[in-house]
Amino acid sequence: MKKSISKNYIYNLIYQILILLVPLITTPYISRVLSVEGIGTYSFTYSIAYFFSLLAELGSIAYARREIAYCQDDSYRRSVIFWEILILRIITTIITSIVYIIYISNSNFFIIGIVQIMYIFSIVFDITWFFQGMEDFKTVVIRNSVVKIFTMFCIFMFVKAENDLIIYILVLAILPFIGNIATWIGLKKYIVRIPIKELKPLRHLKGTIALFIPNIASQVYLLLDKTMLGFFTIDNIENGYYEQAQKIIKICWTFLTTFSLVMSPRIAYVYGKRDREKIKEYMQVSFNIVWLLASALSFGIISIVNNVVPWFFGDSYYKVIDLLIIFSFILYPIGITSVIGTQYLITTKKQKIYTGSIIVGAILNIIMNYFLIPRYYAVGAAISSVAAEIIIAIIQIFYIVYYDKVITIKDIFEPSWQYILAGSIMLMILRKIDSFLHPNILNTVILILIGGIIFFIILILLKNKLVLEAFKVIKGKLVKNNN
Repeated sequence: MKKSISKNYIYNLIYQILILLVPLITTPYISRVLSVEGIGTYSFTYSIAYFFSLLAELGSIAYARREIAYCQDDSYRRSVIFWEILILRIITTIITSIVYIIYISNSNFFIIGIVQIMYIFSIVFDITWFFQGMEDFKTVVIRNSVVKIFTMFCIFMFVKAENDLIIYILVLAILPFIGNIATWIGLKKYIVRIPIKELKPLRHLKGTIALFIPNIASQVYLLLDKTMLGFFTIDNIENGYYEQAQKIIKICWTFLTTFSLVMSPRIAYVYGKRDREKIKEYMQVSFNIVWLLASALSFGIISIVNNVVPWFFGDSYYKVIDLLIIFSFILYPIGITSVIGTQYLITTKKQKIYTGSIIVGAILNIIMNYFLIPRYYAVGAAISSVAAEIIIAIIQIFYIVYYDKVITIKDIFEPSWQYILAGSIMLMILRKIDSFLHPNILNTVILILIGGIIFFIILILLKNKLVLEAFKVIKGKLVKNNN
């Protein structure tokens, strides 16, 4: 079974963007209606609910996606794995939900917490891992698109004032639940009936736990930063700044991590055939794409941040500018670890190395947060996250280059200089142009278009192989269509 990597990348990219699209499109409106503190309250309480949803998931998504990819061509085996993992997720969800209710029972955000329990319930119905393992990303995208659009409609219709925070939280909590149920419609053609007596869900417990630790640790930057900000500050304003900056960065790193999600089942399929050279070839392509995307996005953010923040978030979110500049540097290590960690280490069952690197990064993040947040607040949390991701990337690079020897330092970093040079030139030109422009949506769009043109023109002048090959493919398809 061989699927189109490019099509799957586009489908999965659409899906990942749709998950983030609702908060992005509604952000200018919500930022003004709910205020910084209201956004901060949502961010803090969501970080707790999301942590419990990770407990319910127990690392099963990465594990299940890999196991399904191994047996794409065997309907019986993949059906057994599907039902076993589903049963395991039901068990962990029930246990986690009970613990969560006990935890929030004495808190001052009990009502909000009860609403957000929907995030935990959603784990049972989330079967996107199955379609990803089957390299069928189209099904997931189609089933969720309508739900995302409906959610945006509900936010604009029902969230009208600052005291509508609970309505906003309710809409966002129900979204993944409905979306996950919708994905079941396309399941029938892949799954066959399996006798209950043949199912042994607990046999997957060891494998999911092995990936649970790095999964929890990798979420430190998304959850613990917000939680520690809540504990170290007297109100939720800093969390509000941090939440808004992170929304933009999460959109950007979606472009980086989505390609790895698409490549993971393909590498798992090749790994099952013991084709080491093919794995190396896929990784080389992935690193090239990571450098292109990370450079365009990182330098692009720094170039337009002064223009976009005032009109997009509002004048009261001035601190988001500094946070976005700091966060832009996280895209490089995020991209590298998505290739090494997600594509290779997890797929080839070397999760111990992956886990070790994530734990080291998480510990560094916690220590730096402890010292930097009380002094620098949200800026301190952002610096800690970037530093932690860099350490994780260094550890993983060291392993695959000097121990596993699947790829060389040259393979990883040789493509980088052209993209960084193109990004640097784009930054200098855009910053100069931006100094003459007033912050508004039209000028932001102009800056993005000019930046994109400059970036790719420079790469063409440098005779970048990836870009030239892409233009060659596009030209070939256009000629074919005209004929």
